[in-house]
Amino acid sequence: MKVYGDEDLQAQAKDWYNTFQNQTFQLKSQTYNNAVVFPYKYTPPLNCGGVFDENNNLIELSKDLLVGDIPVGYPQRLEKTCSYKTINKDVVYLGYCSLHFGHFLISSLSRFWFLLESTDKTKDLVYISDKDNLFISDILNFVGWEGGARKVYRIEEPIKFKSVTIPQPCYIENQIKYKEIYRKIGEKVKAYKNYKKIFLSRAKFKGSYKIYGEEHFEKAFKKAGFKIICPEKLSLKKQIGLMKNCEHLAGISGSALHLSLFCKDGIELSDILRYRTHFVYQLWINTMKNITDNYIAAYSEPLTVVANANYPRIVNINDKNFIDYANDNKMDIKKRPEYCLTPKEFLQFISDWSLAAHRDVAETLVDTADIGSAQKFSNTIKSIVNVEDLRRQTRPLRNLVFRIFKAKILFLTNFIPSKNKRKILRNQALNWIHLKLFYIKYY
Repeated sequence: MKVYGDEDLQAQAKDWYNTFQNQTFQLKSQTYNNAVVFPYKYTPPLNCGGVFDENNNLIELSKDLLVGDIPVGYPQRLEKTCSYKTINKDVVYLGYCSLHFGHFLISSLSRFWFLLESTDKTKDLVYISDKDNLFISDILNFVGWEGGARKVYRIEEPIKFKSVTIPQPCYIENQIKYKEIYRKIGEKVKAYKNYKKIFLSRAKFKGSYKIYGEEHFEKAFKKAGFKIICPEKLSLKKQIGLMKNCEHLAGISGSALHLSLFCKDGIELSDILRYRTHFVYQLWINTMKNITDNYIAAYSEPLTVVANANYPRIVNINDKNFIDYANDNKMDIKKRPEYCLTPKEFLQFISDWSLAAHRDVAETLVDTADIGSAQKFSNTIKSIVNVEDLRRQTRPLRNLVFRIFKAKILFLTNFIPSKNKRKILRNQALNWIHLKLFYIKYY
């Protein structure tokens, strides 16, 4: 493992690595007669769903620790008045199946080890989820765990079954069993293409936020012999097939790199971090697969970034950490752009960031107004954009953008009942946005 970043980041990565190395124990499964499976239900801020025994008590083994990084909360007992229908069948409970690709790969397959070991292929498989999950249908279908007398379906209402077998999730805790799940899936898929070096691009991914500057990394890796792939344009089967012959996988940190679960052990992986802590899952995968891993802290944060999916990110081709990585790997990056963002792109970044921040402003305008020191903000902007060009090109737009933000703030604060408090919060928020858009002219 090599971390291109500061000493704190290197220490954090080492701690995670040591934690994952030391986690293993024997897995178990247990069968409960006359158990009731409850569907997934989101009740902010908690997610609920699981299995209850014939005495109406929650079965701890059915709990999923994380659902999309949100702690799952459960009622400990069913209400006596709760209604459910009865199906006289024996089933296997696969837990919560996430619609998020990365969480599906890491968390939602964690009970599938039981399907590898069980000789009984007649029991139906049940799971809970927000909607019908195409990922799980694809996996079960082409691996052969579905078909014949066995049915697979999502629980949409409380159902009491003759018996429910619950495998223990093996996420992190048992790496050997976990590897077997992906080995079994991978061996059922034929190789797709013969690319040895692959860069997984997010450029065409229509996710919840944009990553600015990725195109420069694509060009650099393409010049170094990597094939640029947009995985969301391929079927899950082809995505897995691509990994069969891959020897070096690279990309911006995120779910796509989790496809390394289907690579051979011992490949090389280069993870360009889009923010500081966004590699803990990948580090665990790399540890399990004996992958030679590189983590490159090439992110820039000119504005305060909250670690949620709504804030845009910047990855900087000119960051010293990436330049060090490129030199170590003999990549030719001499023709990289002088600035990772054009003035127009940077203004769009500010706009996207402010729109994301407004979601937080709607809840509490004051708490989100802490942006750090003006000097730090100034220095960061200087490191990634040409300030003189930014002044010249964005001056006509600043007043327009500010008026748009002002209108949105006025709308949001209309929901505050107190007139005096409403006025104070409006002024604080407008001053905050004003600083963001107009600080540049004071260079």
